[in-house]
Amino acid sequence: NERKDQISSFIFKQGFFYEICISLVFLATSLFYTKDISDVWFLFLFFFVRLFGFYFFNHVLCYLRINGDNRGFSFVNNTVNIGGLIGVLVLSYFFGVFGYLTAIAIAPFLSLIWFRKVRFEKFSFKSNFKKQMLSYGAFSVLTALLSDLLFSLDIIILGFLLNEVSVAEYRIALLIPSNMVFLSAAFLQSDYPILAKNYKNKSFVLNYIKNYYKLFVPICLGII
Repeated sequence: NERKDQISSFIFKQGFFYEICISLVFLATSLFYTKDISDVWFLFLFFFVRLFGFYFFNHVLCYLRINGDNRGFSFVNNTVNIGGLIGVLVLSYFFGVFGYLTAIAIAPFLSLIWFRKVRFEKFSFKSNFKKQMLSYGAFSVLTALLSDLLFSLDIIILGFLLNEVSVAEYRIALLIPSNMVFLSAAFLQSDYPILAKNYKNKSFVLNYIKNYYKLFVPICLGII
């Protein structure tokens, strides 16, 4: 566990620096839109705050995940999401758009309640380890980017071929099937620590993939 805490401390320190850089770049982009859309900086400011909240939220989730605390992982995840939903409904009702933006900005910060459980240890790693971590982070970011692009590519292409109304209708019709991804995501989130520990065990990984498809192929066919 001490080793895990050291890795967690290293990732938090390195990640927080990059989080500040990315958030400042995000906020700076608002300067290019204020000329065309008034008060757009107001929206960027709320999402700027939300980005920092998500950093703490995701760090708490990762810490619980690497320590195998699936119950804590689910509890924190559900608390932040349900708390955010309640906040959106209540604040939107009383304060409109301002209330909605406030709710989504502060919701991730609910995870700070569990942040005190995160242990920070002094770390001393070899340069090779740091390179491995940076390489892993770079490939993870690239994978996430390509995954999001894959889910948005059809809408981008339709934007060139059809008018705005048709694209909007297609996007609405796609909401339910596209959000069914949470079923598979729930399994992968809970099983990720086990998969990470056995990533070199080819028979284990192949068996997991086989059972995964046995479960989700019938579910997908049933939804279709």
